[in-house]
Amino acid sequence: MKNKKFPLRPVLIAIILIPLNSYWIAYQEVAWYARLTYVVPFPNVIFTIFLLTAFNALLSRFSKMALTYGELLVIYILLSIASAISNNLMLAEVIPSFGYAYWYATPENEWREVIWKHLPGWLTVNDKDILRGYYEGGSSLYNMRTIRTWLSPILAWSSFTFVMVFVMLCLSVVLRRQWTESERLTYPTIRLPLEMTNPESGFFRNRLMWMGFAMADIWNIA
Repeated sequence: MKNKKFPLRPVLIAIILIPLNSYWIAYQEVAWYARLTYVVPFPNVIFTIFLLTAFNALLSRFSKMALTYGELLVIYILLSIASAISNNLMLAEVIPSFGYAYWYATPENEWREVIWKHLPGWLTVNDKDILRGYYEGGSSLYNMRTIRTWLSPILAWSSFTFVMVFVMLCLSVVLRRQWTESERLTYPTIRLPLEMTNPESGFFRNRLMWMGFAMADIWNIA
């Protein structure tokens, strides 16, 4: 059995691309209400893989440093996981919950007496002055008091998210044999990146693909 090396190169590339990818998602989904992560496979990841594949095909003609089929798939997987975490559906639910119970507490709803005592301080933001800057604006994240206040819940929720994703990946490993080898599921949503990254598939030489691509593009522009 061959020793499987850690895919360092695609992981490093993904680490570089993930912040750009996350910024793209946040800007599109918050500023432009473009739901990039509402469909699978994610369009932003497919576009990134398309550019990488095109650059990789060009690089392979002049150098032996071109990415392999497996390395491109590693980048696709990591970008997809990052997109699922940084999308508007998750951030829009998690981040506002940091201080929601403190900011919207009133004498009428009695949240101060009923809810506050059950909320861990390290998991929430309970400073009204800091929350005022978050909800009303006119403030900046880049000062030590704000950073110290937000740092604890951000680290706590980030740790929870990391563990949750890791558990999901572990479940996928456990279920892979049953789903893939016994039930022979075809996973249709993964066919597109598989064909795009496979240099022997002839995907980009398929005229029907380009016709469909052109029709979809014209439809969206119109």
